[in-house]
Amino acid sequence: MDNITPKERILKKIRAGLLYKTPNKHPEIDLEHSVYEDITDPMPEVFAKNLSLAGGKFVFCHSKYDFIDSLIDLLENKKWDNLYCWDKELKADLEDIEQDFVRTTNNLESAQASLTTCECLIARTGTVVTSSLKNSRSLVAVPQAHIVVAWMNQIVPDIKDGLKTLNNRYGKKLPSAINFITGPSRTADIEMQLVTGVHGPKELYVFLINAKK
Repeated sequence: MDNITPKERILKKIRAGLLYKTPNKHPEIDLEHSVYEDITDPMPEVFAKNLSLAGGKFVFCHSKYDFIDSLIDLLENKKWDNLYCWDKELKADLEDIEQDFVRTTNNLESAQASLTTCECLIARTGTVVTSSLKNSRSLVAVPQAHIVVAWMNQIVPDIKDGLKTLNNRYGKKLPSAINFITGPSRTADIEMQLVTGVHGPKELYVFLINAKK
């Protein structure tokens, strides 16, 4: 009589599967190297191109002062008068130019735009990587527009390089939330029509400052 319980039977099969692995039928396939070609063009150009293809807006800034001027132009052209910003350094920049902004979480759902930093930029996909340690989760998801400030040394080639950057920076204490943002928010409706801005910002701007942070 078989006295083995269903649980023990399952564990026995798992154990057998681990001991007797199925041989690789295609050993000639290289699974170690990337399937992508190496990036040969300057990474800022690659990032800008792929961000634009994803629907984002790229602004190259020769200096931090150039960034401030470009930011003021954007806010004036868009007529945004309730910019949300919680980053300490960026708040100081806005205070220096006497630019009004919101420092609290009050009425965030009605925010026209948010201004944040990022963890890194991924050139191959035009992706912005943010985390809950650098920015609030809601600040990158709730406002109608998301404005990101980045520096030249924050651009990495691929997603794996972005993950490596996070591991090197935080070790075992990774942020509770890591966001990979590729263009404005896009959602497919019931008829599979792509709609922007339903579950996040309708617009994404990346200001890249030509200097190291």
